[in-house]
Amino acid sequence: MRTIRSLLVVGQMAVLAGIAASGAEVVISEFMAYNNSFQTDDKGQYSDWIELHNVSSTNVNLLNWSLTDNRNNPGKWQFPATNIGPGQFLIVYASGDNRRIPGLPLHTSFKLASSGGYLALYRPDGQVATQFDPYPQQFPDVSYGFGLSQTGLNLVSSNALVRVHVPSSGVLGTNWIQTGFDDSGWLSGTNGVGYDTGGLNPGEDLMDSTVLSTRPALFFRLNETSGPSAANVGTNTAVSGTYQGSIQQGQAGPRPPTYGGFEANNYAPRFDGSSAYVGCPGILNNMPAFSMAGWVQIGTTTFNRTGLFGQNDAIEFGFINNTTVQIWTPGGGSLNVTHNFQIGEWHHIAVVGDGSNLRIYFDGVLQGTGGTPTSSYGSSSYGFNIGGGGVFDATGNFFNGLIDEVAVWTRALSQAEITQIYQASLSGGSGISYTNLIRTDLRTAMLNNNSSAYIRFPFVLQDPSLVNRLTLRMKYDDGFVAYLNGQFVAARNAPAIPAWNSTATTFHSDGQAVEFEDFNLSSSLGYLVPGTNVLAIHGLNTSSTNSDFLILAQLEGINYGDYASEPRYFVQPTFGSGNGVGVADLGPIISAVGSSVDGRQPVAGQSITVTARVSQAFATVTNVTLNWRVMFGTTNTVTMRDDGASGDGAAGDGIYGATFSPGASAGQMIRWFVTAQDANGRTSRWPLFEDPLDSEEYLGTVVYDPGLTSSIPIIQLFVSSTEQPKIDTESGGRVSVFYDGEFYDNVYMELRGNTTAGYVKKSHHLEFNRGHKFRHLPGYPRVRQTSFIAEYIDPAYLRQYMSFWLMDKMGVPSPYDYPVRLQLNGSFYQLAFHNDSLGAEQVKRLGFDERGALYKAAGTIQPNYYSTGGFQKKTRLNEDRSDYLQLANGISETQQLATRRINVFDMMDVPEVVNYLATARFIQEADDVWANMSIYRDSEGDGLWRIIPFDLNLSWGQCYYGNSADYAVVNATLDNHKAHPLYGGSTCLPAESGNYNRIYDVIIQVPETRQMLLRRLRTLLDDWVKPPGTDPALSPVESHIKYMTNLLFTEAYRDRATWGIPANGGPYGLGPNQMPDIGWNQLLTLFLYPRRTHLYVTHSIT
Repeated sequence: MRTIRSLLVVGQMAVLAGIAASGAEVVISEFMAYNNSFQTDDKGQYSDWIELHNVSSTNVNLLNWSLTDNRNNPGKWQFPATNIGPGQFLIVYASGDNRRIPGLPLHTSFKLASSGGYLALYRPDGQVATQFDPYPQQFPDVSYGFGLSQTGLNLVSSNALVRVHVPSSGVLGTNWIQTGFDDSGWLSGTNGVGYDTGGLNPGEDLMDSTVLSTRPALFFRLNETSGPSAANVGTNTAVSGTYQGSIQQGQAGPRPPTYGGFEANNYAPRFDGSSAYVGCPGILNNMPAFSMAGWVQIGTTTFNRTGLFGQNDAIEFGFINNTTVQIWTPGGGSLNVTHNFQIGEWHHIAVVGDGSNLRIYFDGVLQGTGGTPTSSYGSSSYGFNIGGGGVFDATGNFFNGLIDEVAVWTRALSQAEITQIYQASLSGGSGISYTNLIRTDLRTAMLNNNSSAYIRFPFVLQDPSLVNRLTLRMKYDDGFVAYLNGQFVAARNAPAIPAWNSTATTFHSDGQAVEFEDFNLSSSLGYLVPGTNVLAIHGLNTSSTNSDFLILAQLEGINYGDYASEPRYFVQPTFGSGNGVGVADLGPIISAVGSSVDGRQPVAGQSITVTARVSQAFATVTNVTLNWRVMFGTTNTVTMRDDGASGDGAAGDGIYGATFSPGASAGQMIRWFVTAQDANGRTSRWPLFEDPLDSEEYLGTVVYDPGLTSSIPIIQLFVSSTEQPKIDTESGGRVSVFYDGEFYDNVYMELRGNTTAGYVKKSHHLEFNRGHKFRHLPGYPRVRQTSFIAEYIDPAYLRQYMSFWLMDKMGVPSPYDYPVRLQLNGSFYQLAFHNDSLGAEQVKRLGFDERGALYKAAGTIQPNYYSTGGFQKKTRLNEDRSDYLQLANGISETQQLATRRINVFDMMDVPEVVNYLATARFIQEADDVWANMSIYRDSEGDGLWRIIPFDLNLSWGQCYYGNSADYAVVNATLDNHKAHPLYGGSTCLPAESGNYNRIYDVIIQVPETRQMLLRRLRTLLDDWVKPPGTDPALSPVESHIKYMTNLLFTEAYRDRATWGIPANGGPYGLGPNQMPDIGWNQLLTLFLYPRRTHLYVTHSIT
């Protein structure tokens, strides 16, 4: 819900329209004076309508408020006693029917004039709340009102004050990241912290560093002096190369002084022209864009289909004859350029395909442009080869000479990037200085002393609820870890657990360091508090002797709360909900955009017809255009016509149509948007794409793939080569989603997880656009926030799923969690579990009041907020944490037991809490005691606290490994390792920690609630588990596990074949070869069976 906190008086415009500046409670936010076919009223009529919005934080009774279309009659139509809640909307139909009955839809005694007129809302005291005097001409199914404006909040600016400390020991621990830490003894300075000596850094400022900073998928340095393996140091670590034939390794490559960006002992292999090449698996399939580059020294001037590097029948590159270098692709055409290379000369050769053109570069200089637009440059079953072995043909194409430093990118490099790589090869270093960015110099403190620096940015924020989006912007060399009020929020090039003298895990090139990298911290909004906040940065250099270091941070918020001062037209009305941005100068009105494949998928080769109703606003429509593309290829255009011959229906009816043949293959994405222009030059588009961060850019579909089937739902994701690396980071990227016939564009996707974030298979959080939420299983409302959980560390994939399933059966409102197969760009991606995201949206779906206070990962429920999961308040952010502190203090072990007893019944929904704890102890949840317990308070209702299940993956006998031998196996009976039925409180501590959870403890310590817990646990056993020896078919839990194993069988094995098993370490310790059948068997034999014996027998009193 968007809450309007401050409103502005509207100045003089073409119309006089405004919202009262003071005392504003309820306003007219939107109205429609020409309801042609948009929305019917309760009587089935297309009545005009007026939308009111309560912008206050309290309930408002509208008795004696009034609406009028006559400035001389302010009280023309008065409201009956009608309540409108805080932030809520109310629709009043301007039908002329004059209905004022409380509880029924309201109808005014007047209608609205589409030609323009007067409209106002008056308060009971006769003062104007909102007025349009007059409003301009209105158009069919277009509304008018106040759009929501974006207000920037500069929380940490480029000239912010900082406190800096270069530690000499680890005595501070992590205390320095906390808000209340005393940094008065630290160096005081200004944002822009670091130093620059102007010197070069061996290893960092060489050519290979510049290449690596561009994130190539393959990068073969070809430095090996012997052996069959050619190492790939690019991002696609699954691919490596092999030296083949009579190849001479260890020859002199490009070296100083001519090529100062290389090592003095840089090596390159010599290819013999008859059998030598370097081979690796083919990776150039279905590329919408690509780049390849390498250093070449010819050994002959005779060439005939001589390969440099490429993949036969996909992307082929080399000397086509003695004088010509050629790039050839089946999908994007070809390009020839002439050369004048001489024997013994080194040259840097690069080729780029960007979906529109092919380009070839020699020594950083563009030689030619050609090719044809495409969404895929082709594919084949051949390998990627260097120097022969089949580049232009299936075999052969051998090169005579030396090749070095071959790199391949799955995106199009820019001219600047190619030039930078070449220049770095000649001289080393970037030529970039940080001097103009540095305001607080740390050269004396850091250089030759420490590679780490602690930096604190304090800032004041009175009302965190006003921040709707939060972005951290970083310029850094070479790495950092960022904390907001003591909680981790972002990192780059940092160790998992940074120490006081840690170094960056890799360099960040100078060219990248001076450009801002943005990190979306909107999921961390709950860390903000009213008053003083602290952004703490642990800056990291690659070494203490490194010649430069930089940390420049900006923290920016965006508030969507205020209405803009000018009224606008809304081509996409928002009847009864928050407005969009709108347009002040209305161009052609585009509506009713449809296609011949709505509700179904096209087949490969099928043409698509798109239609749209386009109406004149203030000037004649002059042209309508359909813009379409396949995957991430070039955008094509075709004119849409209203001629009765373009798939548009009857001529001259206002419906425009166009047909295009995308030529897309099975599993490929096709997208389009419509644009129109009028005689005054005004333009319009559909989709509107009003906000690049919260609206769709395209409509679309996916070509039907008859071979794509599964026993579980299939969700298809599509991401460009530039966005794909981002979705696996905290900064996030943009994707398109297709599921069950519905297409979603420009969806935000980011890394989800803490201890699992470093694994190769990752979990993700998705945020759909406000105007198009995700429709998933029948019976569930559409969702904006959701997640795909990898379950990579669970050999059985089922631990978290079964936990939520059993919680729900035990009466605990629980997240949805079910398996899905994810496709990425037309290929299998992963078996994931579609899982709820903790937040107000989930709270409402679970049947609670979304206005309540929700705390994520509240840990041990102590006044000091201790949690290893990142304590965060998620809702009710306009208030501080006093409600939480009241609970934590009220049930604290420092209170007398009698007081704790009173408070547990006064403060908690005891049955719900006991249901959660009983289930958690059966499933042996291992992380809720000090990390993941998430709690909710019905602040506006009964005031009671409840537990919302969250992050239950370490359960059913699997514990956080952390190199503990006890956790290297599934554990169901070790009472000193979380298996005790009363684990969680102070009387039953695990061997590895003396900490405990205060909700567990108070329930266990109070005699009445302890009996409730034990009895409820017994009920769980009797109803859902059944005693030892029970026929498996009669145990609901065991039966459901077996049902799920059958359901997941094929996809689980496909997933393990794709991603493998993690190595022991961190949260995983169950060892190699844990294939699904082993995991499922252990879930039963090592956990379920011994667990029920442990609870029915070992801990049972009969």
